[in-house]
Amino acid sequence: MSQQPYIPIHKLQDRAPEGIEIRYIDALMTSEDTRKLGIHRDDHYIFMILEEGDVELMIDFQVFPLRPSSIMVIQPGQVHAYKCGVPLRGWFVAMDALMMGEMVKKSLEENIIEPQPRQVSGAVLQELIEIARILYHHSQQESYLFQATVIHSLAAAFVSLFTSSYAAVASAGPENLSRASWITRQFRALVTRYFRTEKSPSAYAQRLHYSLPHLNESVKQVTGFTVSYWIQYETMLEARRMLYFTDLDVKEIAAELGYEDPAYFTRLFNKSVGQTPLQFRKGAKVH
Repeated sequence: MSQQPYIPIHKLQDRAPEGIEIRYIDALMTSEDTRKLGIHRDDHYIFMILEEGDVELMIDFQVFPLRPSSIMVIQPGQVHAYKCGVPLRGWFVAMDALMMGEMVKKSLEENIIEPQPRQVSGAVLQELIEIARILYHHSQQESYLFQATVIHSLAAAFVSLFTSSYAAVASAGPENLSRASWITRQFRALVTRYFRTEKSPSAYAQRLHYSLPHLNESVKQVTGFTVSYWIQYETMLEARRMLYFTDLDVKEIAAELGYEDPAYFTRLFNKSVGQTPLQFRKGAKVH
């Protein structure tokens, strides 16, 4: 495994200042193509539609197979890489969160926390493909009156349909979920946003306007784990990313994650992962 001083972040602004990039994939993606992309994070959302072929996605130490008639969303900050070596047909849409309506963005944050490909019906697949095709067409045109408005409207339609198709309850409110499930989704979304700076369970309870016992009971009922577990889970996941993909030392990683005492961070990591940070990094180097 080749390590770097940091995990590369691919910035959409560098490629598409307008906040959206659409590509149609109709070729053989070789190992060299995917090697160039490498392991990285994005500062934007990636929406994938696979019509034909097979893709393997590595997202945060898990491998997800993407099959024909599947869709997938990768959220900002998730460390990932692609592996595909067969002829592919499909669409790849990179989108800045600013291009999305607030309700759709909130739905993505709260409901699509765990990555997972989704099989969709032929009718839904064709609708998504058609919107992506029209969006691509207008994005490639020479500048015309109201072009930005047209692109924004099409992008909103695409991401709204994609999100509602990706998760059956993506746009559902509390009336369509158990109360505990709704609370848990709100909590998990907050943790992914604030885990670096906020480690106190009571702080999350305050942000959500619930008592800590009520929040703990709800989260444990849905997931089987406590509020403290999920805060530590997100923190240690980021620690593993940094140990695996960067050459930052343990003290630097501890500081990045909000721990002033590297020894305390090491004890927490050992308790969570079953190895010290250096043992984990040493094991990573042989894979």
